Amino acid sequence: MRALLTALGEGNAEAALDALHEAVAMHAEMKLFARLLLEALRAVILVRHQPKNAETLLAAFAPDTRETITALAGAKTSPINSHLLLRFLTATQEVTFSPLPHLPLEIAIIDVTTKA
Repeated sequence: MRALLTALGEGNAEAALDALHEAVAMHAEMKLFARLLLEALRAVILVRHQPKNAETLLAAFAPDTRETITALAGAKTSPINSHLLLRFLTATQEVTFSPLPHLPLEIAIIDVTTKA
């Protein structure tokens, strides 16, 4: 998860897809994986805009993930924003209905990391 978060924070499609494919290879349940990703992306945005509540917002995360979220929240030019979060929210909903559960996440990664 940390590798995927970091790659999204860098706008690196290849690294983000590699991290997702690693989770697929480990037989991660994509609906749960997508939900955990949403929670982490949400935390990045909320810690950035509500730093006084960071401790409470980060309490549910492992220490290494907390560090990653905090770093991404502090990044001045991070592409992790409400639009990215909404795109992954849609992808998470689509995971349930996709014949390839990871496909909506792949598409979301490409959408948010590709400059049009």
